[in-house]
Amino acid sequence: MDANIRAARFLAKTMMMKSAVRSRSEKIHDKDGSSASSDKTNKSSSSSSALDRYTQSKQTTLYEKVEKSTADLGSCIGKMLEIGKKTESDENDKDAMMAYVNDFVSNYNTAYSSLNSLSGTLNQLFRDQLKDLTASHSKELEKLGITVSDKGELVVDAEILKSAEYDDIKAVFGTAGGYADALNQKLGVINKSAASSLNSMDNLYGAGTYDKYGNSTDYTNWWDQL
Repeated sequence: MDANIRAARFLAKTMMMKSAVRSRSEKIHDKDGSSASSDKTNKSSSSSSALDRYTQSKQTTLYEKVEKSTADLGSCIGKMLEIGKKTESDENDKDAMMAYVNDFVSNYNTAYSSLNSLSGTLNQLFRDQLKDLTASHSKELEKLGITVSDKGELVVDAEILKSAEYDDIKAVFGTAGGYADALNQKLGVINKSAASSLNSMDNLYGAGTYDKYGNSTDYTNWWDQL
């Protein structure tokens, strides 16, 4: 009888130990699963946050390019208009004007492509204004070797520009009411809009995510975190 009791107690103790081991195993499994799920959630959240910061910094860079290029365009146009005002031209005026025309084209393309990469109705409106105004002066520009690419950017044929008559260059870029002067009337609004967007983004996201005029400091690093 004692032997049977001992056997029964041993069997019960063994079953309890197996149950305890199984219970601990399930707890460990649940803990590992929870931890894995948590890690996955944290990683997903981190990737999403990194992508948001990348997008924000990319937009900041584009707005900075718009701000700087439109300011440089305005300055360039102002210098060409000053040359155009001269009652007596010398041989250096054409060379100076051609140099400014090349600067004009470079800054125009930066502003146009940056606006084209930015979303928003207002940015699209600004881009279309540049496009439409340029199209309305296409014949005058083509006479100087300046055409519009499929991307909407200006392309200069240096040889045609060099051989163009100075008066024709001055009429387009150095005369009140000409193409450059008409464009200049729109640049101030575009520049102020870009500056306002930059100020708003700085208030939202804080400083230190970019360098002035388009040199982002760390958005490529954020992209690497994905």
